[in-house]
Amino acid sequence: MNILTWHVHGSWTSAFIRGGHDFWDNSRARTRVIEHGVPDPGHLCTGEPARAGVVVNEPVRRTRVAGTDLLPRFAGRVPLDVFGMKVAGLPYGAYEDLPQHVMHAAPARRRAYLHPYRCTSPGPALVETMHAFVTDPERAAQAGKAARAAAPARYGLPRFLKDRDRLPAEV
Repeated sequence: MNILTWHVHGSWTSAFIRGGHDFWDNSRARTRVIEHGVPDPGHLCTGEPARAGVVVNEPVRRTRVAGTDLLPRFAGRVPLDVFGMKVAGLPYGAYEDLPQHVMHAAPARRRAYLHPYRCTSPGPALVETMHAFVTDPERAAQAGKAARAAAPARYGLPRFLKDRDRLPAEV
């Protein structure tokens, strides 16, 4: 029997599986990882307010893994707005469980986005870059324009659908 098991995950999972480690027990079945694809909502960033947006669910319960223990360090340099489930009570701007269409647009308006999860290992360079973006809107706009130009090739929905549609030929 020829079976292909496929997973939709981010690049860290893809690297983990390709590295010879079985994240899931798939027995003898071949495994393929396809990175997430997202529809492009278009240009949403206005750079106002001059704050960093953070999206994290249950930041109090998941402190270390979600990187929320790092937020005071960032907040010392850049004002933060935290979006997600169970964010009320944090000492930053807190936006609790917004409807999805609002959730996508609200953090995108901020001048910078912070992803504090441990797997990304935020270091001093990230703190300085965020500070630079918040204090220099032109620099932030240039970086955002470059990111918008590069992102569709890796994260766009058309790329995901193309990769997904190629799977039947591999079986």
